[in-house]
Amino acid sequence: MIKYVVAYLQDKFSMVINYEEGATITFHEKHNDDCENIYDIFPSLMFCKAASEQSRKYICHAENCYRRGITADHPFIVWLLQNAIHLRQNFQWQFQQILECFCKKDAKDIVQMYNVIREQIYLSSNRHDMDVKSLPQLTLTDFWTDEKECQF
Repeated sequence: MIKYVVAYLQDKFSMVINYEEGATITFHEKHNDDCENIYDIFPSLMFCKAASEQSRKYICHAENCYRRGITADHPFIVWLLQNAIHLRQNFQWQFQQILECFCKKDAKDIVQMYNVIREQIYLSSNRHDMDVKSLPQLTLTDFWTDEKECQF
């Protein structure tokens, strides 16, 4: 059920995420010319614009259980959105692994899995015209944590 709600929100609203305010998301009604069909190939991920340059530094919350949205204008996500169709067609397993990581894994696992995938594509004999130099680096600093949540 939650996947349908997320898909509906993605279709009907543009969303802005603000990490300075604790990863809050604000919703703004989309107009017909705001259609962003590329998001349709990313099941159950909520893509949000960053509220500020500071918020743009983070892809999402480091811990999956606290994850509210994916920052659509973070450099890694921009690259992923621009290359999604090519990845899905030519590197289907790797693309599915990236999606699964963002849906189910914490930052450490996402970075680890992406680095394996990045290496696989880089070493592949058939890169399907993928510019391997364009494959971005991904580190734990690309993920947001709220120190208050992490203190025990």
